[in-house]
Amino acid sequence: MANPNIKSSFKYKLLKEFRWAIIVGLAIIFVVISLIQYKGDEQGQVNDIEVLGNIFGNRSVAALVFKDVESAKKNLSSARFHHAIDLICLFSESGELFAEYEVHSSKHICSPWQAGPGREKTGVATTFDSVSISRSITDRGEIVGHIVIYSNKRGIYNSILKFGLTLLVIFLLLWIIVTYMAKRTLTKLMIPLEELSSTAKDIAYHQLYETRAVKQSEDEIGELVEVFNQMLDSIAEENKALTESEARFRTLTDSSPVGIFQKDINGRMLYANDRWFDITGLNHQAFDNFSSYILDTYKRQYENVWKNIAERSGTLINEFGYKNPNSNVTQAFMEYVSGLYDIEGNAVGYIGTLLEVTELKNAQLELEKLAFYDPLTNLPNRRFFRDHLNYIVADAKRSEAELGILMLDLDNFKKVNDSLGHDTGDSLLKIIAERMQAVLPEACVVSRMGGDEFLFLILDTNADKIAILGQKILDTVIEPIDISGHIFEISGSIGAAVYPEDGVTSHDLIKNADMALYSAKDKGRNQVNFYSKELDQLIKENLRLEGKLLNAINNNQLEVYLQPFYSSRENKLVWAEALLRWQDEDEGFIPPSRFIPLAESMGVIHRLGRYVIEQVCYHLSTNGSRLSKVGINGISINLSALEFFSPNFLPEVRKILKDTGVDPVQIDFEITESIVMGDTETAIEVMQALRDLGCSLSIDDFGTGYSSLSYLKRFPITTLKIDQSFVRDIPNDKNDIEICTAIIAMAHKLGLQVVAEGVETAAQRDFLIEQGCELLQGYFFARPESIEKVIKRGDDGTLRVVS
Repeated sequence: MANPNIKSSFKYKLLKEFRWAIIVGLAIIFVVISLIQYKGDEQGQVNDIEVLGNIFGNRSVAALVFKDVESAKKNLSSARFHHAIDLICLFSESGELFAEYEVHSSKHICSPWQAGPGREKTGVATTFDSVSISRSITDRGEIVGHIVIYSNKRGIYNSILKFGLTLLVIFLLLWIIVTYMAKRTLTKLMIPLEELSSTAKDIAYHQLYETRAVKQSEDEIGELVEVFNQMLDSIAEENKALTESEARFRTLTDSSPVGIFQKDINGRMLYANDRWFDITGLNHQAFDNFSSYILDTYKRQYENVWKNIAERSGTLINEFGYKNPNSNVTQAFMEYVSGLYDIEGNAVGYIGTLLEVTELKNAQLELEKLAFYDPLTNLPNRRFFRDHLNYIVADAKRSEAELGILMLDLDNFKKVNDSLGHDTGDSLLKIIAERMQAVLPEACVVSRMGGDEFLFLILDTNADKIAILGQKILDTVIEPIDISGHIFEISGSIGAAVYPEDGVTSHDLIKNADMALYSAKDKGRNQVNFYSKELDQLIKENLRLEGKLLNAINNNQLEVYLQPFYSSRENKLVWAEALLRWQDEDEGFIPPSRFIPLAESMGVIHRLGRYVIEQVCYHLSTNGSRLSKVGINGISINLSALEFFSPNFLPEVRKILKDTGVDPVQIDFEITESIVMGDTETAIEVMQALRDLGCSLSIDDFGTGYSSLSYLKRFPITTLKIDQSFVRDIPNDKNDIEICTAIIAMAHKLGLQVVAEGVETAAQRDFLIEQGCELLQGYFFARPESIEKVIKRGDDGTLRVVS
């Protein structure tokens, strides 16, 4: 049975084209030869007729002269022996028909001579089927008559027909021979290609991946077979590598502690490992129902993140709540998702990991509560107030509204704590907070800033309304309070600032309200005092201090001090923190809290930071062994935001380390939460560069700010430092105890060590050691001292750990 696809084969198409080429070529040859023969025969007939015209003309001279018509007709009758002649016409000298002879019946007639009497005319006329000549007959130079001969072309066409039939037979034989030879040759040439095609089909349809084509010739087809086999070898190697890679991936995903999944470009699930099903509580039949169990409050956020993944490259993080269909328990999930792209960069799907972070999320929520709310009064804290104020100020700029900021400080509250204890003081603060909330408008936000300080945000107001509300707060505060039989009458002082007159940023408003508060205390307490131009004197004082600071920097009057870290595990000093100190000739000691903000505003913080790094590296290089003698094997350096994000920071650190030869592991950089949260992605890049360099990183003052747990996990840090504000009141403040315990537990869960700042008592030390805090720092162990003095005290043995 013939192959049904024979007409689509390469061999058939090639033979078909070859046959057509032969047919067209032979046809062209036939037409050209026929035309040449036709033209030759036609010219031969013209020549013959012209000769006959001369002969008949010469023979008819006497008949024309003597006007012998019979003699002329007899002369013309000899034309019957010529097969091509149809009609001969003989005209007199005047152009009248003299005689005619018709050999064959034709369409021709003897028309009157057109040249006119006595005029000579000679010519040849040819048509498709005839040839005619006309000439004048002369005798001794005088025209005596005219002759016209009409002939047909039947002989020419018969000759061409015979020649064509002969040529057709020859061409047919030639076509058969050439076609046979071409088919035979092509069949022979096609055998290697057919073998190659058969091999390819075996591999494609029957998975015979080990099959290879046999090389049968040394020509181009043989080279094609070699290349084909090499291609098969490469594909086989790639398939083997791909299979091994997929097996490794399957092993990895099957043993992974996190859920791993893959989706197509339309978001349909293609694959998930067993851990993914364990976490989600779904089975393979409910594969694509995952999103239906996401809590409603997170669904829009979840969808938006997936839209961003489709539009952006890189890895995106998605945190959301989930209702487990099996246990009906609400879980916290975190997805890390990246796009999959083909070789041309087009997205073809997504791959991601799924982690259950319920416990960590609960810890985060607890930290958020601790970070944003005061646990004693349940009022928002400083952090919450600042964030909310930023938002309200931005809205006020658009609506051109007025705002009021009040800062309240209770007068002589410390005496209550000192005389009756912190429990009584806490009870007093709770009662006062409840009273103030009761008299404040609903839209007013009140916050406890810490200790006995409170901040109030008043919306849509003016200075007169602020003064009235401030006085109402003072009247409420001063009302007698009975606690366990003790009657208290606590007064307060309030500083007020109005937006936009007294500032257009949250920072300026709080700062100016603070300045007004201390002015109120200076004026006698228990009053509301507004920020005014008189307080500008403080600003002038800052300007004066700026000049002194610049002079101190230029003359190297600032000195680097060290405060050691105590290791609770090794019971010795192991590290130190570098602290910058300024001892002014006129004013004496000026604290960093006063000159560091000035340095930042002046733009010289970079010089200060570089100076500290240079001094630390210099002493580690020249006095490293003497510092190690007292247990200081490395030094932590504080960084400001301006310094940390400076493009010159990393190159300067590398240069200083290279110039001094200090091992980067001896350097730790301390940064605050507020620094890294300002620009998280850039901060991570800088931190990773420092870690790659070999330095360690610490988050300083942890707990006073707020950072997302998901971001904290991404930070390449080694240490968390608990702010001294949480350590100061241990063990008397239960809230501080809970905060410290939570921070230490969370840090250890993240694999970080903990440093506690501000340790001043043995009770604080014992509590922190009991909670597993590795490093402690504070006056209880050592006060900050200049590097030279620390080295000297180490040399003479006077630097000792308090046990």
